[in-house]
Amino acid sequence: MKFFIKVIFILGLFILSGLSQAVIRTHIISTENGSGRTFKLTGSIDAWDEDDKAPNPCYKDSYCLIVIAMHDIVKNEGSPELNYVSYDISNIATIGEVGKVFKKEFSIPYVKSFTAGAKWLPIENMCLSISYCSTEGGGCSTPSYKLPSTLCGTAPPVDLTCNILSAVILEHGTLTTDQVNGHQAATKIRVTCNQDATILAQSLGENSNKNIQLKPDGSLESEILINGTPGSDGGKIEVRENIASEINITSTLIQHGELDEGSFHGSGTLIIKMP
Repeated sequence: MKFFIKVIFILGLFILSGLSQAVIRTHIISTENGSGRTFKLTGSIDAWDEDDKAPNPCYKDSYCLIVIAMHDIVKNEGSPELNYVSYDISNIATIGEVGKVFKKEFSIPYVKSFTAGAKWLPIENMCLSISYCSTEGGGCSTPSYKLPSTLCGTAPPVDLTCNILSAVILEHGTLTTDQVNGHQAATKIRVTCNQDATILAQSLGENSNKNIQLKPDGSLESEILINGTPGSDGGKIEVRENIASEINITSTLIQHGELDEGSFHGSGTLIIKMP
């Protein structure tokens, strides 16, 4: 039997911070200078695992709001001034169940902008968070705190922008049955930034899976390596101002059980983030 296999990435230029096993992922898209000593921050909620069993920290409180908040990573709290109030979650037991309710009201990725004043400087201490606050009577008059499992994406330096210069398509071509498992395909892409920067390239499958699913039943998947490092962990790249840097991407096929003859393909997301 013969198979034709292709792995395609959806390209994303997300500027994030840190590596984590978090199941809620956010990032700040941009930071812009405002009037006076203010900054406009635009951020995105990118992924939320609905199967997360971590407990909701304010379950069975008398009242608890989930908020999309700008979070100070030094103080480890958000401010009532920089909260977008959503809804009461005091009757929801787990973080995954909170995510299901959130997605009924807001589609993911969900983008929100905030304006931060001078007291929030330096801007690199700010991140976008899914948070909660226990308060009576609606609103969020007290500081908010990150929900467990949240990877809070910090702000990139003001005016830092990066671009991926080519598409990511890995074609394994036509293979026979005994060639599938362990077969590799490789390509290179180039990325540029308008400032010297250390960045991380990370790959994610659909629903934030580590591997790219090539068959819905999970019998065929692709493990991605970025510069020889597992794509779900990320590979570090040093980029010089306006000089293209190459990133090596490899797909290795993993077969589970028997395969029927046919054409298979899958897609994932390539994320460029701050370390």
